[in-house]
Amino acid sequence: MCKIISSSRCFFPRKGLKTLQDTGLCHRNLSLEAVKVSGDKVTIDRLDWCIRFNKNSTPDEDIQIPIPGGMNPQFVAPEYFGALTGAWDGFAADLWDCGLLLYSMVVGTEALFVAPILEDKTFLELCVKGNVGGCVEKFAKRTGREITLSDELLNLLENMLKSDPKQRYSLEQVMDHPWVKSGNVVPPSAWTEIKTKGSDDSEDDASLGAAP
Repeated sequence: MCKIISSSRCFFPRKGLKTLQDTGLCHRNLSLEAVKVSGDKVTIDRLDWCIRFNKNSTPDEDIQIPIPGGMNPQFVAPEYFGALTGAWDGFAADLWDCGLLLYSMVVGTEALFVAPILEDKTFLELCVKGNVGGCVEKFAKRTGREITLSDELLNLLENMLKSDPKQRYSLEQVMDHPWVKSGNVVPPSAWTEIKTKGSDDSEDDASLGAAP
């Protein structure tokens, strides 16, 4: 499990997302399939749904939410499904997707809700109530796996997955978070070498390999 947690700092595409934001683009189609790994390099793919976004262009006005990108409702930010007051924030929507990516990597499963709507009890527990630790514990018990996430990692996930985009972490807050900035990092190439040589954590390795 430790290899999964440390390797996720490499797979987690925060730098790619920063590159998009620095050029004024929001992705709108982030999912596990959009994260590409080659050696130690992690890139964001599937850019066909990108749109230009200026977060400061209409700070005090309501603007129409564009059609969500992609076809997987699990990775469509919750603000697309309900009423939104204030200006739509494409960067915040991408950040929520990034939170789901990180959750998938460290837990070893995709989001356990069908869609981010209040009628879905798992979404309500995970993203509205912010009980990430409880959801992970239930999943671990149901699958018979041992999953231990640090308080720092749980805090990061809780703040990235907030259903209200106004309360959600910004990318700057994510980049400055203690879990992101501290701890050992196992790059993808090192993990591949470990997997090739074999290890006692075969189940964890399989989960990590499926993440991208």
